[in-house]
Amino acid sequence: MDYINIQGDENTVIQELSNYMHQGGAKLLVQNFSSFVDILSDDEVFDMKREEQDSKNGLGF
Repeated sequence: MDYINIQGDENTVIQELSNYMHQGGAKLLVQNFSSFVDILSDDEVFDMKREEQDSKNGLGF
């Protein structure tokens, strides 16, 4: 199974996902992650956590 692990703010995550898809699609995906959880197969897992690092907000995907 392949994993994508991205850490950073929303723009960093969008830029990294843009390596795999169109930037508009990456932005849409990041902004609507919670809506896509329902379409995952039984063997797929999505995990996202919001953390504070060095007084900056960050996202971990």
